[in-house]
Amino acid sequence: MKKRFIPALATIAALTAVPAFAGIYYVPSPDLNGGRQETHVEVSPGGPRQLTPIFIPTGADGSRLSGTPAKVDNDEKPNVFNVRNFIGGVGMLKLVGATGIQVRSSSMFLTLGSNSVNWALPVLSEVDWFTGGETAYMKGLAKNSAGASNIEIINFSSAASTCQVQLVKPKGGALGVARSFDLRPISHLVVKDALNGFLETPVAANVRAEVSCNKEFYAYATYLEPASLASFRMLYPLSAPSAADIETLTVNRPGTFFSPSEGKSSLDVVLPLVPDRAYRKITIDYDVNIRDFTPLFTGVLGMYHPGGPRFGKTLYFGTFIRGLRARTLVDQGSPVIEPALKFATGWKEGATHHVAMVYDTEAGMLRFQASRDGKILADYTGAVYNYDLADRGSPVRLTFGLQGIADNAYFPPVGWKFSNLRIVITR
Repeated sequence: MKKRFIPALATIAALTAVPAFAGIYYVPSPDLNGGRQETHVEVSPGGPRQLTPIFIPTGADGSRLSGTPAKVDNDEKPNVFNVRNFIGGVGMLKLVGATGIQVRSSSMFLTLGSNSVNWALPVLSEVDWFTGGETAYMKGLAKNSAGASNIEIINFSSAASTCQVQLVKPKGGALGVARSFDLRPISHLVVKDALNGFLETPVAANVRAEVSCNKEFYAYATYLEPASLASFRMLYPLSAPSAADIETLTVNRPGTFFSPSEGKSSLDVVLPLVPDRAYRKITIDYDVNIRDFTPLFTGVLGMYHPGGPRFGKTLYFGTFIRGLRARTLVDQGSPVIEPALKFATGWKEGATHHVAMVYDTEAGMLRFQASRDGKILADYTGAVYNYDLADRGSPVRLTFGLQGIADNAYFPPVGWKFSNLRIVITR
């Protein structure tokens, strides 16, 4: 799956050589139906500090557009370039810099009132493009009364191109006939409500799409509910159809498995991964009884492996609750741009809550759901930023709680009770 989207992992991308053509990158700006977003990109340290942003609106001929150079150090975080003011709506941002400059990752922050979610945007140089005749495969397209999926295509060629879009039923077989679309040179196209007119029922889920073009291209899909950006999804492309699961590992700890107390306020669970074997998805379910809220944030659960750029670790996710304000924060693990899900949750003292999480590297998706007495309190989804779910000599661990108070802001869940842990790992 050489063309699958990998958003510049420190564990992978930092080990690769800078290609000779480095200096030109494309970052999509998906159709959000007018929703507010802010995009940041990560520029690697030690190289040139100037880029020329060129915004290419959907449907425009990008070969005719130019921009003005800008310094990349315009954000409060080192090596983060806030490109919000250079994006003029739906389309894509072309970033041109001197040879040697590296744009390594990009994040799109969506604001939903007091809540926010985050999706990784592909940073596209020539190594990420699909060549003419190749196929990009997307899964998870949907349509219902609340929203629908779009398909978006980028033509990187300086000549016009023609692309074919074929929809596929969840269990296989063509869904309608393939459609043809013409794209202008260096351009962006949105196929709105891509399932419209192809369904026998008004509701559909898990539809697949196959996109191919006669010039170099990139394609992805989205899911958008106009009334709520909280339901937005990026559906990243693969270079081959998704394969069936070939191995499943499970961990079960019924009953109470962790009762944090002073001096014993954290618990490690080492995942039973086969060394040097990459896994696609992990689902985690557990119950937690909250005794008393802590003054600020309470550390609940994190997943990481030792070794990496952030405090000597590579973080997959970290979850914290601020009970007194009934809010949840999920750190998505990027050490530079620092994306996080932040949302209201009706946590309650003296009550048991169920938490379900999904970390899916193939879909590029991290989902957090909390419920109490069968009622959903929060259900939010964002992107994953570390795709290598594997034991590469450092076991992947789940850590419940915290060893102690950190930065006078993060507290262990002393007095709480964790029970009924179930973990399912698939590849």
